[in-house]
Amino acid sequence: MRFLDLRLRLLAIVLLSIVCQQAGAVSLENAHVRIEIDDKARVVAMTNKLWPAFNLIGKPTDGFWRLNLQKGRSLENIVWPKGQLYEVTKAGDVIEVSLKSVKLRGDTLPIQLKFRITLVNDEVHWSTKIDNQSDFTVAEVFLPELGGIAGLGDPELKDDLYWPEVLGRRIANFKQSLTPHQDGLHNLSLSTNRLQDPFLELTYPYPASMSWCTLNNGKKGLYFAAHDGSSLTGAMRAGRQMSEGDGLFFSYVKYPFVGPRETWASSDYITAFYQGDWHVAADKYHAFLSTWRMVRDKPEWVQNMQGMFLVILRQQYGDVLWQYKDIPYLYQEAKRNGLDTLALFGWTEGGHDNQYPEYHPDPAMGGVADLVAGLKTVKEQQGNTILYLQGHLIDPTTPEYPDASKTFAARNIWGTPYHEEYSKASESSFLRNYSHKTFTPSCPDIPGWAELLQQKGSDTLKLGPTGVIYDQIGGMPAYPCFNPGLHEKPAEAFIHGRLHLLEALRTNLKKQRSDTGFMAEHTTDVFSQYLDIVHCAGRTCAYDPDAFPELFRYTVPDVILTTRHPATRPEQRQVNYAFTYGLRFELEVRYRDEGEVLRDNVHTEMSDYLRNLAELRRRHWPQLGTGTFLNTSQVAEANQNVTIALFGSGQQRAIVLWNNSASPQSVDPALEGFRFVVSDGINGTSATGSSTLQPQEVRVWIFESRGAV
Repeated sequence: MRFLDLRLRLLAIVLLSIVCQQAGAVSLENAHVRIEIDDKARVVAMTNKLWPAFNLIGKPTDGFWRLNLQKGRSLENIVWPKGQLYEVTKAGDVIEVSLKSVKLRGDTLPIQLKFRITLVNDEVHWSTKIDNQSDFTVAEVFLPELGGIAGLGDPELKDDLYWPEVLGRRIANFKQSLTPHQDGLHNLSLSTNRLQDPFLELTYPYPASMSWCTLNNGKKGLYFAAHDGSSLTGAMRAGRQMSEGDGLFFSYVKYPFVGPRETWASSDYITAFYQGDWHVAADKYHAFLSTWRMVRDKPEWVQNMQGMFLVILRQQYGDVLWQYKDIPYLYQEAKRNGLDTLALFGWTEGGHDNQYPEYHPDPAMGGVADLVAGLKTVKEQQGNTILYLQGHLIDPTTPEYPDASKTFAARNIWGTPYHEEYSKASESSFLRNYSHKTFTPSCPDIPGWAELLQQKGSDTLKLGPTGVIYDQIGGMPAYPCFNPGLHEKPAEAFIHGRLHLLEALRTNLKKQRSDTGFMAEHTTDVFSQYLDIVHCAGRTCAYDPDAFPELFRYTVPDVILTTRHPATRPEQRQVNYAFTYGLRFELEVRYRDEGEVLRDNVHTEMSDYLRNLAELRRRHWPQLGTGTFLNTSQVAEANQNVTIALFGSGQQRAIVLWNNSASPQSVDPALEGFRFVVSDGINGTSATGSSTLQPQEVRVWIFESRGAV
């Protein structure tokens, strides 16, 4: 009896071992990196071979993945990695983590998962395949969720987060910036999870302009990215696990909506513990972009555009601010500021942010004849004009298209249209409190929407502008479209529909006139490939203390961007910011009091400054205008109180230094392999390299390759 009992015990142990399939930890390593996964599918080690004694993972967390399942009205059912039954195996240079089913609140669901982990140089590549035989929809896939990160291992250095919010932000000493109740914490727009762990989250595409970020201390860094050429809607997170070990975590989530009896295979997600500054991570992402992103030729006038003077002619609430006959005068005001392009918003009968997609010249502003004449006058003076169309929003009250919002509106998971509100600033208490203007965002995948916008573009070009802006279609959150009858998944419908829309609009505009400028608002890597000009919008499009625009400018250097400067007269710091980072200047005249600044001819000294700065840029246009934004770490300049930018064209380089401090700064820039030629500023040139920059002074140093003939 005892012998039988012992045999039964041994058999139970063997069966339990087979079921759990816990074969111990497995690891992958090459000449650069090593990663170890234990039998519970936890990441327990990630090391760079240059620092083998340092493990990036301070404390292993429960797992590197999770799912959210949906069924009927039950929209949040989280499948956590802890407690699942795994098979962790290694075959050659691949780790596979397999689940034959998943557990959800005590139930076992027939959802098979297979995760693959591979190494490519210093990168760890993660991917998954999902076979969903359950009655649930796999709506969200979190992969990888890399947690328990202790930091980068250099206590004397600060681990900064380089975050792709629009043009980019650098959040200094990231972990400490997430400390509760710290002054200025609200500026980070933090979220918290169920355990109250603070984290940042950006949806992609937009407001994330790129699908990567990096933690870096100047010597080493962690690269975190989704290398997904389909640009499927997703979100990127970075935060602090104060509830568990107090480490940092990074995660990516995609919304594939894998339905019952469907399968899905992800693209690769990348983590890399690398040596070098943030440019190393940017180079990785740029290399990925080069595998699918197109770089298109731009019209010559766009390449040489100095800047944009944006004027609203009729306001949302009906106030006519300018007549069409004022267009030549407004262009002269643009030229006074050194700008060569006049963008007319609110030029239609409905006014700005009203009655979209209806666009008719306004008899109250002079009618078609005056509009055409005004645009022609600017062209005769070698200037450019851009007319505004809206490519994203629909006004449900549009008289000409009463059913447009029902037909083309993007619908949410509840079946109702998404809504956005845009109400212009007003001195009226009633307008401010009780007249919020509501729009429905379009789902660009719905048949007929692209054709409607193409026709609006064709009609607008007949009036004679040199370019057209379709507002907001360069970005905006990629709303999953749950509209009935669509042939694509909700998260695919918006992205693929937007890509098809951009291609159709570009083709139509260029067919009408090959040198038409195609402009849109908002900045992303995926949508900008279709555009000639990007109208930048967001806090990093203008000066902000933690703005880090070189993140986008260096990674995606072909994009021509205007800065966002909503003022009639330039503010010195803002235009210095634009100059330094190669953004095209912009001023905006939107309201009646702003127009009075022009009519009263006040503060013209500010316009003089911008015009002189624009002239400085024109003197070095091959570098600062059409040159490439380069890696600033090549510049030798010991003064940490100045901002540096580097541009290149052919055998020449231009170094821009901007003193954004409150005191004079001595500078003497150098560039290995190049010889100094001249330095230049708005007050003249100098034959010596060393200089003292006054507060808010910018200056340009020209260098030439030592090998140049």
